[in-house]
Amino acid sequence: MQCSYSTDHIIVEYDTSSSSDYTALRTASYDCTTVDLGYIYDLGSGPAASTTPYANTCDLYRYKGTTSSGSGEHLFTRYETSTSGYTCESPARGEVLTDHACFSGTPSGC
Repeated sequence: MQCSYSTDHIIVEYDTSSSSDYTALRTASYDCTTVDLGYIYDLGSGPAASTTPYANTCDLYRYKGTTSSGSGEHLFTRYETSTSGYTCESPARGEVLTDHACFSGTPSGC
């Protein structure tokens, strides 16, 4: 599961009932309920989405950016999201199973 707060995104154990990370992040006002990145597999090793409860198997790309304070940040995404000001770090980092849409081909800049 992905927990997010502004531009900070952290992946935590999906079993939230036993995850101390999940509890600590929720206490720190992270949103761990509305964003689900999906299960991550090495490229080419994930099961076909048709054999799972998920609708799609998507390539996962990593982007690098800089915050207004000058610190670096990374954004992982599987779909057409706003990446203005970010640089794609090719190649794709893996595959995710998800019920959401995938990039339609290789994303711009990758």
